[in-house]
Formats: sequence, structure tokens, C-alpha cells
Amino acid sequence: MAIMLPLIGRNWQWVESDCWTLVRDYYKSKSLILPDWDRPSEEDFVNNPIFDQCWQLAGFHELQDDEPLQDGDALLFSIYDDKPNHVGIFLADGSILHHFKNQLSCCDSYGRWLQQSTSRRLRHDAYKP
Repeated sequence: MAIMLPLIGRNWQWVESDCWTLVRDYYKSKSLILPDWDRPSEEDFVNNPIFDQCWQLAGFHELQDDEPLQDGDALLFSIYDDKPNHVGIFLADGSILHHFKNQLSCCDSYGRWLQQSTSRRLRHDAYKP
């Protein structure tokens, strides 16, 4: 858990410290470098989230329905939307590491609401937990 501490409790700031930044930093702490993209303005992102255009380019593949989640899998969420607009990391204890807008980054239980909001379950091709 010591490696997680710098990832938890971060203030939210678009592009500088948001959900994608947290995911990138998580994988970086595991020696895996993910790309970053020129991001649209926050308002443009709300209207047209870019996650569905980027996950394959970052080296992820989508899990089959019968594949169980494992530590370090990425989850795309459609939060109050029909498009993926949030990303987090599934952890071995059944929680997720994520960073909602205007909140501190944290680990939350991967409970019913987040499971129902999950739009894609992803595994990075080069990541081995």
C-alpha cells in the first residue's frame, strides 16, 4: 500500500491531476509508461469524452464478459452519461483507485453503482501484476 499513498488524496485539477493523470501515475509506479494526449477543454470533454478513442492506442484490450477482473485492470465508466467519461484502476482487494471531478483521489469499493456505470473493462497488454 505504500506505493499507493502518493496517489490518494490528490486535489482534482483538469489535465494536471484528474482521473487519467491518476491512472497514468499508477501504471508509472509499476514501471509502465502510458501516453498522454492533448486534451480538449473540460467543457469539450464533457460533450465528447475521448476515452473511447484512446484506450486501444494506449495498449489496452477489452476483457471478455467471462474474464474476471485482476489487480491493475482499467475500468471506463459512464457516469451520468452514455459515453465513457471516467477511468479508474481495479485493485486486488476489490476496490478501485479513481479521481472524480472536484474531489480528492481515493480508493472506493467497486460496489453496485460503479459496476453498473462500468462501460469497458480493460487490461494493458504489457502490464503484469
